[in-house]
Amino acid sequence: MKRYVFSLTKKEAAHFCIRAFWEQQRMRAFQWAMVLVIALIDLWIVPWAGITVFGMVLLILLVALLRNISVMGKDLCGKPQAMWVEDGILKVERSGYGEILGSSIGVVRVTKDLLMLGIYQAKKQIVWYAMPNRVFLDEREREAFLASLRKEPLPDRGQESKTEGETQEGTFVWQENRREDSPVLFRFFFRINEEKWAQLLTGAAQAIRSGAMGHSRENMGVRAGAFMLLLVCMAFAAGRLQVFGGNRIFAVFILFLLLLGLLLLKNGKTNPEKRIRRQIKKGIVQNDTCGDWEIVMTDMGVEQAHRGKNKTVLPWEELRWVTEGEFAFYFFKENRRHFLMLPKEAVGSREQASAMLQLCAQKNLLFVTGRKVAYWPGWVFNVMIAVVIAGYLALSAWSAVWDGGEKKAGQAQDYVAGGEWGQEFHPADYPDYVPLDRQVEVLRSLGFTVPKEVVDAARNSMEEYGMQAYVEGYPYTWLLSELGMPSYNDEWEITGYSGEVFWFDFEGWDISVDYIEVLEGMLALAHAGELDGVANIREDIQHVDWEAGEGSLTVLLEWKGETLTWQMEVENDWIDGTVLGIFNNLLEQGDAASRYYATGDGGQGALVFFSTKEWAKEFEEATGLELDCFQKEPGSGQDGYLAGRGIKAGKGGEYVGQIGTAGNTHRA
Repeated sequence: MKRYVFSLTKKEAAHFCIRAFWEQQRMRAFQWAMVLVIALIDLWIVPWAGITVFGMVLLILLVALLRNISVMGKDLCGKPQAMWVEDGILKVERSGYGEILGSSIGVVRVTKDLLMLGIYQAKKQIVWYAMPNRVFLDEREREAFLASLRKEPLPDRGQESKTEGETQEGTFVWQENRREDSPVLFRFFFRINEEKWAQLLTGAAQAIRSGAMGHSRENMGVRAGAFMLLLVCMAFAAGRLQVFGGNRIFAVFILFLLLLGLLLLKNGKTNPEKRIRRQIKKGIVQNDTCGDWEIVMTDMGVEQAHRGKNKTVLPWEELRWVTEGEFAFYFFKENRRHFLMLPKEAVGSREQASAMLQLCAQKNLLFVTGRKVAYWPGWVFNVMIAVVIAGYLALSAWSAVWDGGEKKAGQAQDYVAGGEWGQEFHPADYPDYVPLDRQVEVLRSLGFTVPKEVVDAARNSMEEYGMQAYVEGYPYTWLLSELGMPSYNDEWEITGYSGEVFWFDFEGWDISVDYIEVLEGMLALAHAGELDGVANIREDIQHVDWEAGEGSLTVLLEWKGETLTWQMEVENDWIDGTVLGIFNNLLEQGDAASRYYATGDGGQGALVFFSTKEWAKEFEEATGLELDCFQKEPGSGQDGYLAGRGIKAGKGGEYVGQIGTAGNTHRA
């Protein structure tokens, strides 16, 4: 089977973190449904309390997602990995080596950028392995890869040999590939049943929670940051939202902090043994952990194998601590979450244990003895949590009785009237003012299709959010931006472009593909036959310094059998405005009467049209918006390209030169 070697980009790593987070939350549908029901009831009874609940829940989700991206993204991005399948076994190299039975993979997700393979460690806990779709030649190759995972593995030829010290050639790929100068130093066999599994996991949790290996500063920093953000929200609520009853919002935040603190404390101070045993009893542990296991130590690293099933191999450099618990030794990675375990009963003697620990010391592992953790009774936390929830419900009920329907309506009215968007709008303050209905008439007379739902959306924005200045005070740009925006699917993938106007934001989302999307959006405006020779639009980003946000990238396309290139300047995630002149440069070579024109959208975006010079003049006279054709006016002595149009064109928003000159276009 083909071996796929890759490194996840920043975008792919972030995409993976977001999708894994979503999958985790989706498995908690019942809990989120209950939160939604409670919040909606609260919103109906006491609007400010319901809004507060929504805000706090969204804040917690945002903090958790950002933590996910920060911790997991850093661990995945840019690090070489390899995946391949042999005889129905998924083999993974990533800071170590692992083998997973294809039948153990319970979840497969195919996204725009990634193939994600998930293994259930518990009913609502999945370990993911991700690889970019770009490693496959096409969809057929990806499907063949997935099909190979369903193939039955070959029998384990060495499974019957369990005597300590025996070699088992052919049992493990990693063993077969060991160097001759890296013989097996220690080999331990043991059997795990449900009782032993619960015992070992409880000991690992105790080793982590005891603080013997120190506390994770990163995790503590995230929690401290979340609490600081909440404190800022509390101060804002107490000082700025008095119209909502600032004192009560302050009280709600206090209760929320108490609840969050109790949940975190309960997670760390209650004995996990009952939960682990309950999971095993209910059959929630689904990774088939019972059976024969083996630990092998060489000069290269430590291998833990579940015979005939899964295997993990870690080089010594990936391990940080060896911890001695009551029933086992645990070999922990730096993150304190991933570990290998060796039951003490598998170690033949005290001398052998001492020799094994001496080897660990030679490999720079730190030895710590697990401490006893003083757990609190679970009922204590349950009572305190119940008291906090009861206090919140009592506060909501009191607010409902105190305010009354009329007072709440009056408060909401005062809030809207005093809000930033609620200030009175005076058309006389805007010299370019044009009523919405008149704008629609003008645009339709120019040939634009203006759907009723777009007009209704603009009117709703003016009436509900006080957006008259943006819609009517600076006319036409709002409607044109709505008409020219690409259509997207649920995955935020572009599914289509308008054939009348194209809008895009110069602050890009991902400049490794933004130029392609801009050119495809412009190409959708072209008349039949005028740019039919354009094909294979792509980007070369090898000269981009992603860390510094500098450098240059090359836009390439095929034009009538030739490859043409344009150099684009890179400044973080800003799109170089030079891209707007590429197609006009091609049109100059023929006899087409139409050209691309553009104007600013009043912000940091551009509105692009494809028309004749006569129509452009008619448009300017009808709307008052100036169009630029990306050319020098004869005899003007200055470049007309985006001059004074309020469009960001290249680095620093400064004019970067005329498009389509010989110095910008190259034949490859």
